[in-house]
Amino acid sequence: MFGKPDFQSIENVKAFILNGPIHAFHPDSREHVAVVDYDPSGICSLEFSNGRSDAGNWGFTDNGYWTSYRNFRDGERHEFCLQLVTPQVMQAFHSNGTRAFLQSTSSELPGKLDEK
Repeated sequence: MFGKPDFQSIENVKAFILNGPIHAFHPDSREHVAVVDYDPSGICSLEFSNGRSDAGNWGFTDNGYWTSYRNFRDGERHEFCLQLVTPQVMQAFHSNGTRAFLQSTSSELPGKLDEK
């Protein structure tokens, strides 16, 4: 799945992730779910829209990045690749190909998104 040609290069993933904080949106409802801060030290903090928070670790892979939080997603490591939707919006995909959150450097999504 991660060899798909329309996924972002690792250089683009790095530039996007480190330009945070990154806002996460439900891929179907477009509802704001959380804000993630990816510190260059490998520590990440996650604040959900309902006020809950979590922390964990993250890093880059050959094709994307991974996260592992204390509680979110049962603390398991998950790897992601990003697909460009607009210059400020990326669609994240789990390593099995399922869609994860829409991600943006903005706290609001544009009114219309041309998803691939």
